[in-house]
Amino acid sequence: MKNSIIVQNKYRLISIIFILILWEFMSNIYSPIIVPSINEVLRALIDIFTTKEILVNIFITAKRLIIALAISISLGSALGIIIGCDKKIELLLTPIIGFMQSVPPISWLVLAIIWFGLDGKASIFIAVISTLPLVIINLVESIKNIDHQLVEMGEIYCFSKTKMLKKIIVPSIIPYFQGALQVVIGLGWKIIVMGEVLSCNNGIGGELTNSRVNIQTEYVFAWTIIIVILFYITNNVIYYMFNKKVKGDRYAFKDRKFN
Repeated sequence: MKNSIIVQNKYRLISIIFILILWEFMSNIYSPIIVPSINEVLRALIDIFTTKEILVNIFITAKRLIIALAISISLGSALGIIIGCDKKIELLLTPIIGFMQSVPPISWLVLAIIWFGLDGKASIFIAVISTLPLVIINLVESIKNIDHQLVEMGEIYCFSKTKMLKKIIVPSIIPYFQGALQVVIGLGWKIIVMGEVLSCNNGIGGELTNSRVNIQTEYVFAWTIIIVILFYITNNVIYYMFNKKVKGDRYAFKDRKFN
């Protein structure tokens, strides 16, 4: 296990070094306006993290993402379980979910700007509307793949709906929920920032817009790196929570006593 982690980290390090070499090579060929050097981007990163007025925009974007994901995950989880457990509701709501999923985020954003204005609510709205179908679809599929023998056992023991949900459904859908969560967090960062770029003048998206207007390509690179770092941080937090805190319970599920 330890050797496997070392090998993985080695290849990741090689990839990063390759990217840095390619980046430096390209910066020597093209103008700094097209491809800024690594040193210029590092200076921009230092400026961002040492200027309070600029740094606060990271927290503004993070706050919007947390609000959006809280709505999306809580509503999506509830709807996913309800739809997965009731065939009639599934037939009723599937076309609506399909419609939500097929509409491009930019179309939702234009409507959101009309509905909510330019104060950041539009970016929250499109993050919710873009990630909600993914949560629902993943949970519906997870419920369809629950071991029917477990359900039958619950019925034999006369489980109530609450106990069936707690003892059988929830533990069975955890792997699917983890996958959905990691996908919507990654998508959420992209959608939130895109919404900010087009609908408000603060947050990371607002700073990207300012950098574009002022032709500060090094700051565009710097903010992009920050977004990537934030994504990896949140993704690793979710991975740790599920694989360290929940994994043991999940694998012990088959040995549980239902009483």
